[in-house]
Amino acid sequence: MNAYGVSLLTFISSTIIDDENYEISSELRSDAVERISFNEMTHSLPIRVAEIFPNLLKYEAAAHTISKITSENFRGLRKLNEINLWKNQIGIIDDNAFDDQTELRKLHLNANRISELNENWFKTLRK
Repeated sequence: MNAYGVSLLTFISSTIIDDENYEISSELRSDAVERISFNEMTHSLPIRVAEIFPNLLKYEAAAHTISKITSENFRGLRKLNEINLWKNQIGIIDDNAFDDQTELRKLHLNANRISELNENWFKTLRK
């Protein structure tokens, strides 16, 4: 925990993650983790993250080779207020990928392969 009371967990691995259905080990489950960062070459984002880190506020997987965001990647992460996915290769985002992110205030998707914004991505955001 840092001076601001935010617990950070960084995933470091020498293995390339290239599975759309991979999950973070349940042994890491923690209510205290508010921010996760992937510090590895990952091609896919994990699913069921909310079951492991229910109080997650910030999610970072920048400068990797992620190409797709599915409806499972952020499901249940209702407290999430910032997602940083800049500098990836994202070209596909499911229509309901951000349905549970009613508290989302910052979404960094710059330097990706997104050709147009879909209004369905943001339909559940509070105004």
